[in-house]
Amino acid sequence: MIQFIAREQLIEQTDIDAFETFIGATLPEAYKQQLLKYNGGEQI
Repeated sequence: MIQFIAREQLIEQTDIDAFETFIGATLPEAYKQQLLKYNGGEQI
């Protein structure tokens, strides 16, 4: 199992929404949840 630790300041849903608008696509829900929890994270 891959584990992650949080890095830097956490992002918010509004950051993801803005990015999705910018790229004109929707990210997978599981990926968005990981971003919100770990800010992308660093694999340990």
